[in-house]
Amino acid sequence: MALGLIPLGFILAAIICLGIRRSLRYFSPQGLQAVAQCRSFNSYLHSLQRNNSIKNSAMQQKQDIFTRYLPYATSFGWGNSWIRKFQQLGITSLPHGSWASINLQPII
Repeated sequence: MALGLIPLGFILAAIICLGIRRSLRYFSPQGLQAVAQCRSFNSYLHSLQRNNSIKNSAMQQKQDIFTRYLPYATSFGWGNSWIRKFQQLGITSLPHGSWASINLQPII
């Protein structure tokens, strides 16, 4: 008889945990603000990548955007697509003396 109540106890504990979970916060108010800022910045970078207005920008402006935001695009997980997009726009390398000196030409 007692062994039959064990699954009932687990089910009851799971229901209680699910009820308590809704009242718990994962982040502090400052953490929530930081998450919102990161999501907003991610959306901004993604819109830069999708936005066709960059095509009409001066080459130096394209280079500046690419160089400034490549580390962030990489940290958000789409650095390769960022590089491909800017290669299509004519950016093939980072400026000499920038934070990284890499050649973006495809490896054959």
